[in-house]
Amino acid sequence: MVPAQNCRVEARSGSWTFDGSCNITKTFSSSNNYECRVFRGTTQSSQPTSVKSASYTPRPHSNASYRTGSCFFSSDFTSLLSGITSRQDFYFRIDVYPGPTRLVKGPVTLQRPVSPTIRCPDIVAENTTLTCTCSTTNLGQPAGRLAWSRVTGGTIIEGEYDVTTLTLPSQTLTRHDQGVNKFHCDVKWAAGSYTAVYTGNIGFPPSETVLKLNSASPNQTVTISENSDLSFTCTATDGNPNPTLTLVKAKSTVATGSSPLIHSLGKAQCRHSGNYTCTAKNGYGDSLKSSTRLYVNCLPRTLMKIPALNFNDKKDERTFTVTAYPAPTLNLSYLGKSESTKGSPTELPDSIQMNGSCKAIGGMIHQSTCTITVYNVTSDEAAGDYQVTLTNRQGNTNATFEIKYKAPVSPSQESELGNAAVIGGVIGAVVVAGIIAFVVVIVLKRRKDIEGTDPSLPYDSLQMSDVGLRSVYSSIEQTLSLSMHDPTYQNTVQ
Repeated sequence: MVPAQNCRVEARSGSWTFDGSCNITKTFSSSNNYECRVFRGTTQSSQPTSVKSASYTPRPHSNASYRTGSCFFSSDFTSLLSGITSRQDFYFRIDVYPGPTRLVKGPVTLQRPVSPTIRCPDIVAENTTLTCTCSTTNLGQPAGRLAWSRVTGGTIIEGEYDVTTLTLPSQTLTRHDQGVNKFHCDVKWAAGSYTAVYTGNIGFPPSETVLKLNSASPNQTVTISENSDLSFTCTATDGNPNPTLTLVKAKSTVATGSSPLIHSLGKAQCRHSGNYTCTAKNGYGDSLKSSTRLYVNCLPRTLMKIPALNFNDKKDERTFTVTAYPAPTLNLSYLGKSESTKGSPTELPDSIQMNGSCKAIGGMIHQSTCTITVYNVTSDEAAGDYQVTLTNRQGNTNATFEIKYKAPVSPSQESELGNAAVIGGVIGAVVVAGIIAFVVVIVLKRRKDIEGTDPSLPYDSLQMSDVGLRSVYSSIEQTLSLSMHDPTYQNTVQ
């Protein structure tokens, strides 16, 4: 008898069985009973449990008195898994008959896999392709394999045993997949599947934006009175991620937030009039806008003092800005020439022609530009204070301005003024020439006196009587100074 050779035992993937075999090279049984008996234990020394008895068919040996053969066995191990939390080693004893041959094989390990993890983009734009990767650090023993499936049913792709990473083929998603458990990746093993689920996170723009002012219908023009309560509500429908809402008036941001964006302006003021737009955007698709126009009825009031108008028989006008809605009408009346003569407004004097009007400033609903035009003022009778009355449906406001009159210069007066200027210039020139000649004579005389003395004694010519007297140069300076202030000289210079 020759002991059995090449015996093996292994745990097999897919069938989830313990499979074993032994080669018997030389044996003989007079009763023609040939078999292998397999026993399993958790340690080499533990009392084994009978697993399988497998008979085999002997084959002729080269020596006609003996036989040869191979025995095979397979045993499902899934029933053992309920008692295994992580891993368990098993040992196998194989008894070959006729024998005696007893072999121990092991350990053969059963180990549960580690649940997979999914790596997908945090968010994917709608109608674009999604690609994800599934992986695990351990497929178990014997090895399981990864598989992608649809939650609604149906396997998309299966990986190979012992391959720890599997890529999901590209999938096209829409906004309807948002928040839906769409795909799952499993480690398929003997004891069932270990699963990770992908929930759709789809980026798409909002489908609608609505802007309401107070309780009015959405996106409608609204007219309210000054000091009324004023608030805006902007909402966006759908959109992932949640869109950011921005309320804008004339390119200036009023408020920013998420939907619903509610912003109160308190009491309505005339300056609140204008176009308001609420924009919703989240980085996906085009931003969505909704607009409304607000009119605040308000009493006219001037924003500046009206400058005085100066006339000498020429046309003149003044422009000033008014806060009002609607744009006011403008009426003019006469008040009087001075504080002592002012009275109630009266009709304009016949000696003056005057008109005025107001026009709303483009893009500035609540502001108007008013213009007063005055022309053909021919006498001082038109001078004095005037009243401007600005009126709209909210009431009226008064403002005042002054007209000053300066009689124009006649041609003869212009000629006299020109002759006076010429005469003054001639006189001034003569005075300056005389002063220059006087200075030259004094300087020459002083130089001659100095040259007649001993250079080493420059002050020999001074006498005791000269002490305390003003220098001649000081006299010259005073003379020049007085001449410069002479009116005739000044007219000449001018």
